Amino acid sequence: PVIAFAVERWVLNGSPRPCHIGNVRLDLGAALAVLALVRELLSEEAALFAAIIWAVHPVHVEAVANVVGQSEMLVGIPTLLALALYVRDRRQGELRGRTVAGIAAMFACALLSKEHGILLPFILVLAEVTLAGTVFVRLTGPRPRARINSQFSQSPSVRARLREPELLVHPLAAKQAGIAHGAKI
Repeated sequence: PVIAFAVERWVLNGSPRPCHIGNVRLDLGAALAVLALVRELLSEEAALFAAIIWAVHPVHVEAVANVVGQSEMLVGIPTLLALALYVRDRRQGELRGRTVAGIAAMFACALLSKEHGILLPFILVLAEVTLAGTVFVRLTGPRPRARINSQFSQSPSVRARLREPELLVHPLAAKQAGIAHGAKI
C-alpha cells in the first residue's frame, strides 16, 4: 500500500479527491467479492442482499472515507475472493490445481497489502470445519485397511461406500430444489 500511496501522490499531484474515488471503487470491488462468496452459499437474492448491506453498512465508513483505508480493502478483497474460490471447489469435491494457484495468488496479494492477510489459511480451515458435511462434498476414500475388520471390509456395500464420495444437500438448496432435507445425491 505504501507504494500505491506514493504512485497516487505522484500521478495525482497530491489531490485527495481521486484517492477517495478509488476508495469507493475498492468498496464496490469488496461488495462484488462478497456477492461472489455468498452466491456460493445461498440464493442469488440472498447474495445480492448481502452485497448491498456490505456496500452501505456504516462500519465501512472509515475504510472508505480515509485514504489510508485502502489497505483494509486491498487485504479484504483477495481474502474474500480466495474464500469464494475455496467454497466453490469444495462444494464440488476436491480443490483443483488452478484453484489452489488462485488462492495462493490471492494470499500473496493479501499479505502484500496488510499483515491481516496472514489470517487467510485460518479462515479456510474454519470454513472447512464449519461447512464440511453441510455444504461441501464429503470426501471419503480408501481408509487404512489396518483398522478395518477384514471380514467387514469384504462386504460389497462397504467397499462401495469407502470409494465413492457422497454429496449431502444443504437445507436451503434442498428447499429451493424441492428435495428432502438431508437427502444424498
